[in-house]
Amino acid sequence: MKTANDNERYPISVINRDSRFVCDESQTLLGGMEAQALAVIRVGCRGGGCGMCKIRILDGAFESKRMSRAHISEAEAAEGYALACRVFPRSPMLIESDHFSATAPDNNHNSDNHEVRPGNAATGCDEMNQTQNKNSQGTML
Repeated sequence: MKTANDNERYPISVINRDSRFVCDESQTLLGGMEAQALAVIRVGCRGGGCGMCKIRILDGAFESKRMSRAHISEAEAAEGYALACRVFPRSPMLIESDHFSATAPDNNHNSDNHEVRPGNAATGCDEMNQTQNKNSQGTML
């Protein structure tokens, strides 16, 4: 039986902050950063409802909980954008932080016809994970 001490730990490089931290596979990127008392990703609600921790994943494998389309559109997800509070590393990762925009669609107004439904990332209740891989040119650190 696998215990918490047996979990894989992966280096996470935040290129626009010239910083690195190590994240356990059972932690979200945001949780791993906070556990090491770093401030290289913005922190908000920690459940996917505010969009403050929006990042861009440039390289690395990960699993994620579903994310609200109010914060991550399908087009953005295809470009590697995600919420750090919803992403679990499955390999070393290369990310950019600071992609939150105060002009992002508002949950209450459902701009661009993005629908927010119960059980999505806005509520933090959906446990269904999706495996995703992103590759960029360059070398992983």
